Amino acid sequence: MTTTTADELRDHLTDLLAMAQFAGERIVVTRHGEPIAAIISIDDLEVLRAIEDRIDQEAAAEALKEAAEFGTVPWEDVREGRVTDDDVPSRTHAASES
Repeated sequence: MTTTTADELRDHLTDLLAMAQFAGERIVVTRHGEPIAAIISIDDLEVLRAIEDRIDQEAAAEALKEAAEFGTVPWEDVREGRVTDDDVPSRTHAASES
């Protein structure tokens, strides 16, 4: 992995982009010694997106399962402030009631 400063980035952007695109190099950009950004290839970005999508799908499936098991609260009630944390069905509440 290559590291460059924000100042160096301005002078070498074309070269750094080529390194990411053609060599798959991951470049960390720093400012005052702290990492602030990264330059990665589009292939790496697609992998990250696929991982995020998988995580989102798993979270959605878990939320649907929990809603089916514990019920839901109508959005109108939440929006109007008619719901407190104690009114929200959850695994935590169900576990403490057993």
